[in-house]
Amino acid sequence: MAKRRIKHHPIVKFVGQRLHDERRRVGMTQQDLADKSKISVSYVARLERGEAAAGVDVLAQLATALGIAPGSLLGLDSDQAQSLSVIQTALKEKAAQLSERTDVHALQAASLILHLMDNALAHRG
Repeated sequence: MAKRRIKHHPIVKFVGQRLHDERRRVGMTQQDLADKSKISVSYVARLERGEAAAGVDVLAQLATALGIAPGSLLGLDSDQAQSLSVIQTALKEKAAQLSERTDVHALQAASLILHLMDNALAHRG
């Protein structure tokens, strides 16, 4: 019987590419990373190719072995997290200011913002 292939979410391929890029950046081989994170080299290879989806515990082990934050394997580094916080604060302030206005420009801006937010929420994954 042939082995059934699992169709992973696109983030699995993204994480695999990030893992590959970070490993190369620090000058490690797949074997080095496998040894340091205590997983098999074949699993590292499958992760990098996007053929396997690592659990959060394995992502943490890999990130630790690479000397990076686990979130960076998902494309979120501390600078981005801090930026997100700044954006959230600014968004709340602007929403409060916009809600006080009643002119057509404010209504158009609010409508556009709500549409963009709905679109972003629909594509959260």
